[in-house]
Amino acid sequence: MRGADQLPGPVLAEWLVHSLRGRSTGLLVMAGPGRGGTGGALRERVDAAAQQHGWLRVEVGVDAGLAATSTTSASVDAGFARGSLEALVVVTVLGDGAIAAVVAGACEGLRAGGLVIELGHPPVLRPWQMLRWLRRTRVMRSAAELRARAWLGLGVYAVEQWAPIDLPRVLVTCGRWRAIPGP
Repeated sequence: MRGADQLPGPVLAEWLVHSLRGRSTGLLVMAGPGRGGTGGALRERVDAAAQQHGWLRVEVGVDAGLAATSTTSASVDAGFARGSLEALVVVTVLGDGAIAAVVAGACEGLRAGGLVIELGHPPVLRPWQMLRWLRRTRVMRSAAELRARAWLGLGVYAVEQWAPIDLPRVLVTCGRWRAIPGP
């Protein structure tokens, strides 16, 4: 997954704990279909850090198109009050580059200049889904550019991307939430 533009980064769990130490942090897990592979390992590591450090956790169910279910906005709104967070960690499946509405809503819980960290992983596919394997390769190649562009469009600035050394198929996109509040 690591492309020419992504340098290997630090071990993910250690980096998260160091970067988010002492901050009020929210964790939004976009639960896609399937629990194995890179996504399962990613969720295990992030959940362990969240439990250890007391991060507020909300899990959102999504369909295959990464559109949020109708019951999720209330749970996200209840979990992340406007301006209550200094950091937001989003665990999601890499897709078409669009930011789900529920993620954009969760970002409203951030204070101006708050840290946004997206941990994107490839979709879980079975060996008999060969045509989808080809699509996944294409999705992974274009994911870095699409995700950066989507976050910039949402108002995140100082965007950087890298792949952790322990989970090289994960794309870490992080930046700062807009400093000037607005739509």
